[in-house]
Amino acid sequence: MARIDRKIAGERAAERLVGGDQRLQPLVDLPVLALAATLHTLHHEQADADRDERDNDEAEQRRDDALPRAEVDAAHPFGSQGKRHGTGSQRAPPIARRMPCSPLHPRFFDETAMTLRTAAAALALFAATAAVAALKAGDAAPSFTAPASFAGKPFSFSLKDQLAKGPVVVYFYPSAYTSGCNIQAHEFSTRAEQFAAAGASVIGVSLDSIERLNAFSADPEYCAGKLAVASDASGTIARSYGLRVSDKVHGATDTRGKEIDHGFTERTTFVVRRDGTIAATVGGVSPEANVARALELVQQLASR
Repeated sequence: MARIDRKIAGERAAERLVGGDQRLQPLVDLPVLALAATLHTLHHEQADADRDERDNDEAEQRRDDALPRAEVDAAHPFGSQGKRHGTGSQRAPPIARRMPCSPLHPRFFDETAMTLRTAAAALALFAATAAVAALKAGDAAPSFTAPASFAGKPFSFSLKDQLAKGPVVVYFYPSAYTSGCNIQAHEFSTRAEQFAAAGASVIGVSLDSIERLNAFSADPEYCAGKLAVASDASGTIARSYGLRVSDKVHGATDTRGKEIDHGFTERTTFVVRRDGTIAATVGGVSPEANVARALELVQQLASR
């Protein structure tokens, strides 16, 4: 039970860590938080191990203090002053603490291991390069049809049909009801009229089920009945746009405390022209910056 409680505490600590640093905003997604939670848990396990080691050292010191000096020297090959018998003043070499090969080994976090913030920064660098394989400007946007939801009501979304009305912003995100994705949906919904004024429509795509998206699309805090979101349960659409898709995280829960029962894709936005070609790809930035950049791009298209 203690291990489970630490896991939950780790997720909350990781969310506060990432959420409080604008440079790490692209990481406010569950796959990263799950890893951060694991690192946080291992940090506690290492702290426990270090405490046990200190207790053992102190117990040994107390035992040595209780022994006559001759017995202490006999008990330790380096003697009480750190000298090897028969070697004069030569001091004992320091005992090296080896770093385990696996980052999931409990000894991963010793006093020379990376801190959680360092780990998050490393993950930020990894996330910034995650969209390298994504389709780029000038590529043809793969057409797709998918079950979607708008204002809590399901419908069938067709990219081809929507492009006949104007440019489409297709934005992929990891999961409904996770911190960064909540922010992004809120930003898109509050700027819905600005996108419409530029002649563009917006469709969010994730691996969430249509049932989860029905709730998300109607939630007044996020999509607020102004933003359509589509279900790519198999990840096929995301892969066709060159995005990575990862498996679900066992035991992961969303911001409502409900289990997330699906996989994830990376946060990347594509602005698609009416002719079906990609005008721009936006990735590796915060959810707010992602939306702002998408709006800027469609406004540029409208002014041409």
